[in-house]
Amino acid sequence: MVITGASGGIGRATALAFAREGARVALLARNRPRLEALASEIRTNDHREGLILAADVCSPVEIQKGIEQVMDRYSRIDYLINGAGVIFFNPFLELSLEELQAMMSVNYFGTATCIRAVLPVMLRQRSGHIVNIASTAGRRGFPMETGYCASKFAVVGLSEALRMELNGTGVGISLLCPGIVDTPMSRDFLSLPGIREEIRPISADRIAFRILDMVAEKRVESILPFSTKLVIRLNSMAPRLADWIIRKRVNRIAALISKSAAQP
Repeated sequence: MVITGASGGIGRATALAFAREGARVALLARNRPRLEALASEIRTNDHREGLILAADVCSPVEIQKGIEQVMDRYSRIDYLINGAGVIFFNPFLELSLEELQAMMSVNYFGTATCIRAVLPVMLRQRSGHIVNIASTAGRRGFPMETGYCASKFAVVGLSEALRMELNGTGVGISLLCPGIVDTPMSRDFLSLPGIREEIRPISADRIAFRILDMVAEKRVESILPFSTKLVIRLNSMAPRLADWIIRKRVNRIAALISKSAAQP
């Protein structure tokens, strides 16, 4: 199996979870030292190989070379977990074009690039499963996350359309939409006083276990936590009410941030 974004956060936790289940994992990310440390941990704890693929999901050439390495070593690919991602929090007009492009490049085009490299292999096998990690921000817009929401909405659309295209081929698509996850990407934000109590972030390990369940059960989509899932469902019926609920929470978070900034 191939796991992108494996050097930290959800990707790392997922690699460890699948290795514990006996999977042969190919670890793909840009940070080779972190991948080497993860591969060493997998060898020590699970006596399994972690194949290191130091590559950038934004580079089709690097991704194709990485997939060729996997095929040379294992001759097949049963799972692709698209976990690479990036986020910049800011009001829309305070986001630079470079930041907007980076989120779309990594979150959407990076996902699409990895699928395009792996899918021909799975179609030849007539088997395989792809898990795309989007976000609850890919099902409902949130303030301060305009660029991130756009990139994750794109992942949702890609996943739903591709799932229908692949019907009957033996290749499955699952879509995972978590809320805020406790990862290095969000740790600065979560370290602010009172934020963890307000947000209640999901652990990366919990996400990894959910991915294991989705693959085993061939679940089409999973949204968590349940509270956010309710807001997303409500949004389809009463978007103004969903706006009001989200605005209240955002205001509470903004107050905590302001209080933290005011402290010496």
